[in-house]
Amino acid sequence: MKEPKPCIRAFLRRLLPLLLLVFFVNIPFHADAAVTSTDDIRISKGGKFVHISGQWYKYLQKDGTYAKDCLMNINGKIYYFSPKGYRQFSWKQIGNDYYYFGTYLEGYMYKLRWLKKPEGTYLLKKSGKRATGWLNYQGHTYYFDKDGIRASGWRIINGKKYYFGTEDQGYKYTGGWLYYKNRIFYMKKDGTPTYGWATISGNRYYFDQNGRAYKGHHKIDGIDYYFSSKGALLYSGPNLSISSDCAVLIDAATGKVIYNKNGNKKHANASTTKIITYILAVENSPASLNNRVKVSAYAASQEPTKLYMQAGDSFKMKDLLYSLMLGSHNDTAVAIAESVSGSTAKFADKMNTRAKQLGCTSTHFVTPNGLDNGLNHYTTASDLAKIARYAWLHARSFQKVVGTSSYSFRSTQGRSYTTYTTNALLGTTPGVKGMKTGYTNKAGYCFAGVVKAKSGKTYISVTLGASSSTARWNDSRTLLNYAYNNL
Repeated sequence: MKEPKPCIRAFLRRLLPLLLLVFFVNIPFHADAAVTSTDDIRISKGGKFVHISGQWYKYLQKDGTYAKDCLMNINGKIYYFSPKGYRQFSWKQIGNDYYYFGTYLEGYMYKLRWLKKPEGTYLLKKSGKRATGWLNYQGHTYYFDKDGIRASGWRIINGKKYYFGTEDQGYKYTGGWLYYKNRIFYMKKDGTPTYGWATISGNRYYFDQNGRAYKGHHKIDGIDYYFSSKGALLYSGPNLSISSDCAVLIDAATGKVIYNKNGNKKHANASTTKIITYILAVENSPASLNNRVKVSAYAASQEPTKLYMQAGDSFKMKDLLYSLMLGSHNDTAVAIAESVSGSTAKFADKMNTRAKQLGCTSTHFVTPNGLDNGLNHYTTASDLAKIARYAWLHARSFQKVVGTSSYSFRSTQGRSYTTYTTNALLGTTPGVKGMKTGYTNKAGYCFAGVVKAKSGKTYISVTLGASSSTARWNDSRTLLNYAYNNL
């Protein structure tokens, strides 16, 4: 018998797999469904699932027919049957939306549940639709791409950058710190990173164009800044060791800030308050400063440090200015305030108004002497530097008074007094010309100082919140010496 020709053998080889597939394996070819809407869902009146072959099942109804070309509610679950009656499973498109009908052993529509697949995580909504776009769910905000895959990690959506956590999280991070691969971000309430300068919980931070907080030393707009390992600004300017809570160094002529450590942080400032008390005293007195200041019982009752003036006594304003600025006498400050405004409360109003006029934005004074126990009395190093700068440049006789080591005078009643400066740097530190000390338990040790540098320029320093008198003088000396030798 002759063997078949080569062309016939090739045809039979191609035909055989098809014959086997159709007649022996018996797998249906047209299992895809034709349902186009979820608006019409039939209710089953009873029946049972029948395994046809492989992964395919049908639903035999009570009337002996198979469910076909429909969505059907069977015992509270939605099933999808093709025109030939095959139960559908996995992803199916109905209209313009996608739905998931479980594994072939399940075959029912997933609703209100997460679906984790190798390619990503999906959310099936209450309607069964695959979620896309933005969605708030169970207290978090999620984003799903056009294929329904939940976003994770960093994503740029409509030109904005967001972070959606790990693969297992997948929700938008909002309103808080984010620590990511040794980098620090601060996510705003809308979920986007913070950029540029920001004040958070009282600390200053700088975030680069990628939203990362600077750490260590960086130069921004030509100024040196030093940040902590957690991103908080430590100080700007020269690399100086300053332990006080807050400190600034400014050019007295221009107001330019040379050094800044927590310069805008609200802080009690104790008797450095008396600088603005001095300003108001001379602005509300005649040019001679010979106006009389009478001492009330309230003024005389002030706690030390004090002049120990007596109720009913009176003094020339020019003499009390030395008592105010050298000896830092609390009773003197109250006597001056009452002389100017009639009461310390009215005088405090003048203080706060004048402070605002001088450019202060975070200052609130309650007392003329800086006593602050139980009181909301504060300023900032930057604001206090503005006040000190104005006093140095414009307040009558201020430079002469704060540059004096001691001063003697008498009351109208003939009692003699001598007051001595509390400024330990005056006469001991090159170029220092004077200014004002302060201390309370709340404020710590404070000082505003002024130095005339070798260059002939004048600079003003402020330190607030030093832990000891020694620390105050060390910090102030560091700032003023730097200015004296380098500026």
